[in-house]
Amino acid sequence: MRVEEIEKLLVLFYESKTTDSQEDTLKEYFETQDVPAHLLADKLLFKGLCTSSKPKQPHGLEERLARLIDAKAEEEKRFFIKNKSKMNWIRIGGIAASLLFLTFIGYEITSYRTDDVPKDTFNNPRDAYVATKAALTEISANMNTGLNQLNENKKEVYKVNQEIQKEIQ
Repeated sequence: MRVEEIEKLLVLFYESKTTDSQEDTLKEYFETQDVPAHLLADKLLFKGLCTSSKPKQPHGLEERLARLIDAKAEEEKRFFIKNKSKMNWIRIGGIAASLLFLTFIGYEITSYRTDDVPKDTFNNPRDAYVATKAALTEISANMNTGLNQLNENKKEVYKVNQEIQKEIQ
């Protein structure tokens, strides 16, 4: 085969446009022929592509890998098996808690008395109004005290935020 044809095939090869038969032709050429000096680098490339020697596999590697995989599978299986006695104790605890809760509810229902329900304590509506007004006044005073303290705290937080902003800048 002429060098010009090989060079054309090499151009096609480097552009990834060769067929399998054209690549085989190039491999045969570089294996069997004396190559011109300007194609020596290509000969080395094809020589590397043609020698498809498998790397040596250590003796017993496949068996050791199979044993290791089996051991890991067993370990994983043991890891995911649920502890049956622990699950039994969890179930027993849940049942006991449910029974205790139901017993408490039953006791509360039976001990509920209608005598304990408060009744009207005022016969005169004017007295009820005065007592209600006093209670609401006390609640209002306590609310105002709480709101005043809240406003003071809000001012302090604002001052601290201003100081932090100054430090950050």
